[in-house]
This record gives sequence, C-alpha cells and structure tokens, in this order.
Amino acid sequence: MNKPIVFLHPHFLKPGGASKVVLEQASGLISKGIDCVIVTTKINPEVTDPYKNLKIIQLSDLTTGNLFFWLTFPIFFFKLIRTINHINPKIIYCHSLAIYWGYFYKKTDHKIKLVYYLHDLGLPYTDLKVEIKSLNWFQKNFVGVISPILKTLNKNIFALADYIVANSKTSADYLFKIYKRKVDAIVWPGVDTNIFKPSKIKKDYVFTVGRLEKSKNIDKIIRGFSLYRQNNPKSKTKLLIVGEGVERNNLLKLTSEEKIEKYVDFLGRKDSKDISKIASQAKLGIFLGAYETFGIAVAESLACGTPVIGINVNGVKEIVSDKMVGKLVDGSSNSVFYALTNMLSQSKILYKMSFNAVTFAKQKLSWSIQIEKLYNFFVSI
Repeated sequence: MNKPIVFLHPHFLKPGGASKVVLEQASGLISKGIDCVIVTTKINPEVTDPYKNLKIIQLSDLTTGNLFFWLTFPIFFFKLIRTINHINPKIIYCHSLAIYWGYFYKKTDHKIKLVYYLHDLGLPYTDLKVEIKSLNWFQKNFVGVISPILKTLNKNIFALADYIVANSKTSADYLFKIYKRKVDAIVWPGVDTNIFKPSKIKKDYVFTVGRLEKSKNIDKIIRGFSLYRQNNPKSKTKLLIVGEGVERNNLLKLTSEEKIEKYVDFLGRKDSKDISKIASQAKLGIFLGAYETFGIAVAESLACGTPVIGINVNGVKEIVSDKMVGKLVDGSSNSVFYALTNMLSQSKILYKMSFNAVTFAKQKLSWSIQIEKLYNFFVSI
C-alpha cells in the first residue's frame, strides 16, 4: 500500500478502551509496513507515550465532549481538511465520534476510501440509552432537541461509508438491525499476551475491572459476593475491584451495608501491568457489563488463565464459552452467588477452564492475530 492510512479518533485521555484499540491497531499496521497517521484532539501523554513509532497530530485542545468544540466545529474542520490533504492518504479510518468527521470530509473528497470501525452498539446519544441516562439535566435536554437531527444524520453516515469494520458480531448485528447495513469485516480488539499471561501463583480472591458506573453492574457483583460470604462464613476469599467512576461512593456504602468491608478492596485505576498481575493471580474474574460489544477486560482475564463469570448477553457471551472458559449468568446477584459457590468449590474444573482460557487467548485473542485480520482487510481494498 503506497499511500498512508489516516486514523481519526476523538481524543486520547484515558488508557484502555477505544484509545487502546486505535493505538494498537496503528502500531501493528506500521510494523507490517503500512504507513499510518493518527489525527485527534486532546492527548494525555501517559496514554500515547508508550507508542513511540506512531505519528500523532493534535488539532485542538477541546474534546468532542465539550459543547464549544461543536460550536466551533467549522474551524476544526478546516484544520482537518488541510491536514488530511497534506498527508494525501488512500484511506480514512474513523473511530468513535470521529465517524462524524470522516463523513463530512468524504463530502469534500468523494475519491477517498472511508472506513468506520464500530466500538459500540450504534452511535452515542441516539442509539445508546445508557449513555443518555448518564448525562446531566442540561445535556439530556440538549440531546433531546438534536436527537432527531442526529438520527437522520446517522443513516446518511452509514450509507456513505465505503466499508465498515465491527469489533464484534454483537456490534455488527446491532448495526444491521438499526441501520440495515452489513459490515465488511469483524476484527476483535486484541490482548497483549506478553503482558497478560498466566501466573504460577493463585491467591484467594476474585476480581472485576471496569469504570465504576451503573452500566457495569458492580453493585450486583458486590451483592452476589455478599451472599457467597453469608453462606460460606469460613471462606477467606476477597473481592478486588479495579477502576474509578461516579459510583465509587455508592459502592463503598453498599459494602458497608452488607458488612463485608474487610473482604472488598477498591484498588482504583491501575495500568496494564498491575491489572495483569491482579488478573493472573485471581481465582475468577466477574464481568456483568450488559452493554459491552466485546469486553476487553474479559479477554485479558482469559489470557491470564483466569476463568470468568460473565453476563450472558452481547459481547461477553461472544468470547466466554459456557463451561469451557467460565460460566455465563443472567446478571442477577443470585446468579453471581450460585456461580461463585459452584466454581470455587471445584478446583479441578477451574484448572481445566484455566487451561482452556489460555489456549483460546493464544489462538483467537492476541493482537498479532487481530492485526493480521485488519492488515489483510486493508490490503484487499
């Protein structure tokens, strides 16, 4: 491929998630000989510094979450056009809200190949009700006013795209259901199996990782763990919770009400190496995020050889084979309790699941495998 690929991504503020996917995909493609340039807004150096081989162009200090960004969008868009024209790419590869940027650019240059990568169930503020619920009063009313406009725009956006890549079958199915558009490829987010790998040491705890917000259902994990403690009072098993978010105080209060404070540790935000150590030494990972299209934390747990209790919906069930690498549950506190009781009492089954999880991760989840899929897709177009 002679011409470069321009990645468009809204910002790089937090580690993990969509930002991690963009950085890993660009870095992986560069290692295979494809020139890639990332264009974005605000950057947190802690997120991007590990990727020394990447060229990242920052066009604004404002992020897409800032209303003033959209009010001044014509100024940003002029910079975007000038930047992309200077790079002269063959392909524009859009992630998250930058899909809107790519759509408007395509209107100015019909020859450019426009590719979207879907991280979510549809687009923000129109399709994702859970995101709308998390907005403040002013934001909800503003979204309510512009939502009809955005829904019409979204239909045009997906109609104009030359190609669409989904991060899972879950997001691909949702896109077809809502917008009647089929995807051209499915490329999972990967796992760095050099970092996320098994440990010979297993300690007496279970864990979860994620933003502390209602959609992750961490309160149900805590209640399910509390039920386990009530029925197994001699157990020394602890629950470790990795992450930060708006629900932290409510979750701390819940552990106090359940009288399990000394058995639950809130560890805050951790980097990949710390999470790997926690995941690899745990007996189980528990993930109840009902709106996950893939579940990167779930994949990382499996790569560490740690079986998973996962909610039986969307992206989690796509990578957790029930009774092979973990247990799928309905997401209620009772289902977590029963799964904990059953799995922690059967060490031989846990060992077999751990072996299966590591094998599955090596064969399906590593970044090298997913980058190869993406590379072949881009070469084919």
